[in-house]
Amino acid sequence: MSMDTCAKCGDLVDTDDDPAAYDFGDKCRCETCRAKYYTDDGQKIETSFWRKPIPTNQFDWSAHLDSYDADCVDGEFVSNDPVGYGATEAEAIHDLKLILEEREDAA
Repeated sequence: MSMDTCAKCGDLVDTDDDPAAYDFGDKCRCETCRAKYYTDDGQKIETSFWRKPIPTNQFDWSAHLDSYDADCVDGEFVSNDPVGYGATEAEAIHDLKLILEEREDAA
């Protein structure tokens, strides 16, 4: 049995079954992280934390796909790509996944 460590969360990963599936360089290698940081169709989710100077923390975390693109129009960033928000990283990822599901259902 070959074991490796997930670079993101530190969990041990058995790489005997499919070593190439866990070759993400310095990114996550375990099923837990892959389920959390990737959509069902394999798009990578990126998250960021920024505490805003407002009385609520429900927008402190944001999540978006790594293909996120925005244009600067009159000093404002404008994008049609979805962004999820939450008080925690998990809430932001969940919000993003809900938005993606709603868009898929509407299509």
